[in-house]
Amino acid sequence: MFDNISLSFLLCTLHRDDYFERSIRSLFETEHHNIRFEVIVVDQGLSKSVEKICLSLGATYISTESRGLSLARNIGLQKCEGQFIALMDDDAYISDTYFKEYRAIIQQESTNNLDAFCGRILTIENPLKPFSRTQGVNVAEVSYGNVNVILSSALVIRKIAFGRVGNFDEDLGVGARWGGSEETDFICRLINGGGDVKYFPSLRIFHPEVNYKSMRLREIIHKSYTYSLGRGAMLRKNRYLPLSFTIKALVIPVGGFVLSIALCRPKLAVKFVYTFLGRVRGWLCY
Repeated sequence: MFDNISLSFLLCTLHRDDYFERSIRSLFETEHHNIRFEVIVVDQGLSKSVEKICLSLGATYISTESRGLSLARNIGLQKCEGQFIALMDDDAYISDTYFKEYRAIIQQESTNNLDAFCGRILTIENPLKPFSRTQGVNVAEVSYGNVNVILSSALVIRKIAFGRVGNFDEDLGVGARWGGSEETDFICRLINGGGDVKYFPSLRIFHPEVNYKSMRLREIIHKSYTYSLGRGAMLRKNRYLPLSFTIKALVIPVGGFVLSIALCRPKLAVKFVYTFLGRVRGWLCY
């Protein structure tokens, strides 16, 4: 099974040299359990430091002046030769058991037809704390009802799946007009085409926590609104999604706002207001 390259890590980066080095070193310095892998780096920051690190470790380095995470990933996909492609954020790193768990997952008979799977993201600041409350401790089949369990920095996709449903939508995602939900869009298209997607919490990634208490108000507004534009656009684009999916996406931030006001958390209240506004505008204007 492992004579050919089993796993391609696709790591896109932009002006995060210090975080990037920690991220890429985790891939090369963790026990590999006889998994043949490669690392493809797409650098939109044209960093000499990033290029030097890649050359020293044996990663494939691609520089581009283009902007947009989905665009960068699609550029990198062309160079990936692995049976599976793992997406990596440039400020995240894998756990010590990542390769062991990856091997266990793909050796299961029940995953022979698996098109994509996602691991669990924990925070770097508190390794026992989940990055997102959508991710629990139990293995799960992924459907429209629980698709938010998928987070891109822990997502692994079978390469041939891209041939069936297409690459990432370059109009969605960080740096694009609609600033998020490109991975949710991809997974929804995959599910719509009959694809098999699962969640495995044993496959762990560590990512910096998003702490809204320490963020400036302007940063909260920009981050919440931009990402939510992508979610609204994704909902409008994928019209086959159940109506309940769209309704839930709009109701949750309203409930979050009310709860934040009740608990006297003004920054979170602002976050939910702009989450709602972004989703509505994304849906109306896509």
